Amino acid sequence: MRRMIRALTGFLLRDLQIQVSYRLSFVLQMVSIFPIVLMFYFLSLFLGNSVLGPLKQYGGHYFPFVLIG
Repeated sequence: MRRMIRALTGFLLRDLQIQVSYRLSFVLQMVSIFPIVLMFYFLSLFLGNSVLGPLKQYGGHYFPFVLIG
């Protein structure tokens, strides 16, 4: 089990180092998340309570549903 966790950690660290080495690409990926989240937030405000019925089994809120889903 330890060996598997150690290997997984090694793969994750290697991939993180590769991503960070391309600085502009990494920064643009991180920055591009915010407009998408804002779009979903304002869409959830626009929809309001009109989607409560279908989302009742998921807690009834559109914004968390769409972020996770």
